[in-house]
Amino acid sequence: MMAKNEVMVPAVPKSSASASVELAQEKSSTVANGEVSKEAVDKKSAKAIDFSKIKLSSFGQRRTHSQIVISPDAWLLTIDDSARVKLENPPSLSDGLDARTELDLRYLGCEIIQSGAIMLRLPQVAAATAQILYQRFYYQRSFVRHHFEYTVMACLLLASKIEEAPRRPRDVINVFHRLEHLHGKRNESKK
Repeated sequence: MMAKNEVMVPAVPKSSASASVELAQEKSSTVANGEVSKEAVDKKSAKAIDFSKIKLSSFGQRRTHSQIVISPDAWLLTIDDSARVKLENPPSLSDGLDARTELDLRYLGCEIIQSGAIMLRLPQVAAATAQILYQRFYYQRSFVRHHFEYTVMACLLLASKIEEAPRRPRDVINVFHRLEHLHGKRNESKK
């Protein structure tokens, strides 16, 4: 059983054990007979001065050098009106790219992803995932600002990891280098 003036102190880590002893002594001196002693008030004001010397942590403050927004609103497209506006007016159009060229770049990117997936011997599910990632990326970002060939490579690499058929980044780069070489040869033969 506990006496009337005893205070229970919760279990704390070793590093703050001395602080908890001081806290218990402070509580017992302030609780005695329901009156607050002058010593307890003086100790509290002295401790407040000690805390004022400590620099505040930067935890929780916004960084000024970069920003990454991770929210489902950026990637989830629903049937509401705001999603329709995003689908009808992608960022590439506001950067001066015409709608036909944007559509051609979307088709070309998906064709390259399919060819790369075949050369990497990825399952069709991984190729489809890469194409979805590619389409969603360009509904948020502009073709003018982000080169589509790098995005195609990144989407195929990410899709291979997502669908648990991982390929090394070097393999993905080699396949796209080979595709570029084949495409260049095909264009030369047409001339």
